[in-house]
Amino acid sequence: VSMPQLQYYPVRETLFSAEAGTRYVSFGLRCCAPEQGVPQLAFIPDVSCDEIFVRGLADRFTRHQLSPCHFLDAVLDSLC
Repeated sequence: VSMPQLQYYPVRETLFSAEAGTRYVSFGLRCCAPEQGVPQLAFIPDVSCDEIFVRGLADRFTRHQLSPCHFLDAVLDSLC
C-alpha cells in the first residue's frame, strides 16, 4: 500500500486570547506532500480546541485526497 500524495496532519498550538487574557490549546491543520519532499503546502491555524474533531478532519482530507485549493473552504464548511 503506497502512501497518499497529500497528507493532512493536526498541529497542536498554544495560543493566547487577548479577550480572555489567557493561553489556550488549539489544533490547526497542515497539508503536506511528503512524496514530493514538500513539508508544508498549506496551514490553517486554530481550527478547533477539539483534538478528536481536527484529527477526524485530517483523516478524512487525507483519505479523500482533498485538493489544497479547497482546504480552507472544507475547514470552514466543517465548522458550520
